[in-house]
Amino acid sequence: MELTCVELLAADLPTYGTSPEYQPGAGILVPDADPSTLLAAYGPEWPGPHGVWFYADHTYPAALIARDIKTLAHLMAIDHVVIMADSDADQHAELVRALLSGDKVTLRNRAGELRDAVNRPAPPAPIDVWYLDGTYVIKGEQGLGLTMRGPGYSLYED
Repeated sequence: MELTCVELLAADLPTYGTSPEYQPGAGILVPDADPSTLLAAYGPEWPGPHGVWFYADHTYPAALIARDIKTLAHLMAIDHVVIMADSDADQHAELVRALLSGDKVTLRNRAGELRDAVNRPAPPAPIDVWYLDGTYVIKGEQGLGLTMRGPGYSLYED
């Protein structure tokens, strides 16, 4: 198993889908802008599915990330997301995962608290929620380690 992360500046997104650098299935990280807004504008034209990398913090908490993932998943094919955070990325990912289920959620952890929260409609297809922990991306008991890094590109493999 492997996950690829392609780091794209907002200015590069409009042409990424037709560029020679395009990588089908890659996870997209947009460090200088809101990835959900930009991918909603440009991503539906790309053959998918893709992943999206999100940075969680107090200004962009897990509940808002889950809302944006759900909305984006109705516009373009998404099969995975990776949650990054300065701390408690696993806790943010737990909240996102719960909110993508379509069920009513009550959950409290270090990243936040949800009481009878819903995020409907659920994404049209299941989305794997990973989190970044140092040089590993983790989902449940599965971890993928960073095996290659280049300019604007990272590869994680088991």
